[in-house]
Amino acid sequence: MARELTYRCNYDEERVKYVTRLIFKEFSNDEVYDSEDNAAVAQMWNDYLDCGFLSVKILNHINGSNINLIDRDVIYKLIKQLPEKSFYVVPLHDEFACRAENVNAMREQYNHILRCVWNSNLLVHIINQFHTVKLTMDPIDDNHRAIGDKIFNSTYTIH
Repeated sequence: MARELTYRCNYDEERVKYVTRLIFKEFSNDEVYDSEDNAAVAQMWNDYLDCGFLSVKILNHINGSNINLIDRDVIYKLIKQLPEKSFYVVPLHDEFACRAENVNAMREQYNHILRCVWNSNLLVHIINQFHTVKLTMDPIDDNHRAIGDKIFNSTYTIH
């Protein structure tokens, strides 16, 4: 939670603009791409396909050579969830701090993350990485998503 909240609130605005241009095919073929970025995007995308949770950290690795390996609409929706302006968050164990004018945006990001975790099989995915006996992942239906929406729209998930 702490890392994802930090990634979502303290994002690189120029990087997000670059990825947005890639989504709409405004990029140069002359760029040099990092193969480690391609591997990172492939891993994060496969994890997303497996469990349904996509970390905003993927934006740091998207480039012109790997944008076609992923669903641009999913990435664009992720970008649209970010706060309007980037701001610094201090994660301290089980609490978070930021400037007063950013508290509501931080609360909204926290609720986004909680909804995304609820609407995914992230916890089963993590457990399956540590055990030889694999747990089955439940399908996420509309009733399940309705609870995720209530989580997102709640006021007091973070104090």
